[in-house]
Amino acid sequence: MLKLLAVVLAVIGGLVVLAIAGMVLMHVGMAAGMGCCQTRVATETEWRSISWTL
Repeated sequence: MLKLLAVVLAVIGGLVVLAIAGMVLMHVGMAAGMGCCQTRVATETEWRSISWTL
């Protein structure tokens, strides 16, 4: 039972880390390609989509 719980927590933790890393990479890429206002809107929508998936 404890092993199963540990695996589930590890998977969830890994997904959260991947989501945050992907968001940071997208933010950096968009900041390089666009203006400040657009990147701010993009990060806000990304946060919303991530919070919905979690």
